[in-house]
Amino acid sequence: MGCTRGGSTPSGSSGEESTSAPETSDGSAVPAHDYGGYGFSFADTEATGAKSHFFAEISADASDTDTIPASVYKRNERLVSKYNIKLRSNFEINLYNSLTAGEDIVDAVIYDPYALKGVMQDGLLVDLNTLNYFSFDSDWWMKGIAESVSIKDKLYMMTGSANIRTLGSTQALFFNKTVTEDRIPGTDIYKLVDDGEWTLDKMLELAASAGADNGDGVWDEKDSYGLAFNNFALISFFFSSGCRFITKDDSGELTYDFGSDRQIEVLTKTVNFLNDQTMTLYGERYADKYQENGRVYVLTDAFKENRALFINNLVSNGILLRNMETEYGVVPQPKYDTAQKDYVTFLHGNASYFAVPLTAPDKDCSARIIEDMAYYSRDTVRNAYIEIVVKQKYAVDGADSARMLDIVYGNVIFDMGYFAIGSIDGTLRKMADNNDTGFSSMFATNINQWERLLNNYFRPYLED
Repeated sequence: MGCTRGGSTPSGSSGEESTSAPETSDGSAVPAHDYGGYGFSFADTEATGAKSHFFAEISADASDTDTIPASVYKRNERLVSKYNIKLRSNFEINLYNSLTAGEDIVDAVIYDPYALKGVMQDGLLVDLNTLNYFSFDSDWWMKGIAESVSIKDKLYMMTGSANIRTLGSTQALFFNKTVTEDRIPGTDIYKLVDDGEWTLDKMLELAASAGADNGDGVWDEKDSYGLAFNNFALISFFFSSGCRFITKDDSGELTYDFGSDRQIEVLTKTVNFLNDQTMTLYGERYADKYQENGRVYVLTDAFKENRALFINNLVSNGILLRNMETEYGVVPQPKYDTAQKDYVTFLHGNASYFAVPLTAPDKDCSARIIEDMAYYSRDTVRNAYIEIVVKQKYAVDGADSARMLDIVYGNVIFDMGYFAIGSIDGTLRKMADNNDTGFSSMFATNINQWERLLNNYFRPYLED
């Protein structure tokens, strides 16, 4: 039977229990197995507070009728039937304490990368590449992430179709179609994307035509703008322009990159347009002036009121636009220039990743369930989120935005240097807030410290 914990089989399920585990012919490469009603437990986090606009990724039941929970339940039922298991979420566990104590109370983890940081560095997670069944080059996993987060072919976390927080934590650019027609008539932004001409300079050219003072002589949140951005735009445009803090050669050797000419050029240009008060409604100026999270709502309000051409947002924040009367579209973040081969999507730290703890009682079981959870989510959870919610419910121009979102999800990356150096995010954002373009001196000041930090962080992964 396998997959038992502590000598007993736990009970409890978010779905109905199947009495058998039949062989399946649904395309999954993972063979069925009967686990005898085993309670398969995920260390999980609830979608509350700042993440309340996400959806539960594991827990669902038959009474859920909303699109996303219903798709999660449908996915879960396939797993329950195929493996004769009970799926459950453990929201109470202190993962680090549990794993260091050697407890085997969870079979898998679904956390954001920062919640996994300590247990990963301390060697408490399994290298997923050592387990059977995983097929990370398949389209139910997020393209680009395995390459981004692996270290010397060791992979400790992965994300894909089952990870709703990941689907919502990708960056995209929303454009207001009414403002487009009024301020830049005849412009086909979708065609610019398709033709490879959607670049940072093209975005700025279009945005320059959309700003307008309301007549009071003061540029503030009541005026019209080409761009409605906050300081995370500095981070997202850095990566969408092809910059990285860490690169790898064919053998997996790491190279650090701090302060290259390309990085300085991209960062300087971005800070300049973020602080152009005739072009950009900069959310940080209003962070404390309005309700909680005013830095976001001041931007979405302007966009919904047809006072902003572009807004840089997480895909999940399309929820904030669902009552918008004006039509809008979605496009990937621009390339830096036409010489850049691909559009690049940076994955925000709110994303969730699967991991397998060293203390998992049956790692073969864990790998089966996670791989098939991703596989079955491709046509259930992922489709519900993208096809129904994002493409039809939130974005109202149908097929064009649908095609654009396929591009957004087609090349998603995460930078392990940005991840490991926690201070780099705040340093860059503060420079944007202060209209500070002294990036050469900033990198020169920090490079030795950051390289030592990275060497220390990655040492456990580089040791054989």
